Amino acid sequence: MRAVIGFLSMLAAGLIVAVGFGLVTRPPGCASATAAGLDYMSLTLGLALGLTLAQAGRIHWGELPRRIAGWMVLNERNFYRWVWVAILLAVLLYY
Repeated sequence: MRAVIGFLSMLAAGLIVAVGFGLVTRPPGCASATAAGLDYMSLTLGLALGLTLAQAGRIHWGELPRRIAGWMVLNERNFYRWVWVAILLAVLLYY
């Protein structure tokens, strides 16, 4: 949850800066900020992709397989239960 809130707050800060930049750089006599040449949809997409790449760069990819294997060992009993659920549902559906 903390990562999501941090991501959204950085996205909001980037958009606020972009809107401020659009208001400051607009031509004289122009009433709208979009006339400054900023496309806010692509700006938002670019900010989101950049922040996503920054978050992905913080992951230690070398230890990820070990953590996944550890999680699978801890949840081994749940995997057996899901296999039994699938088998019993298959029996119910096919008979």
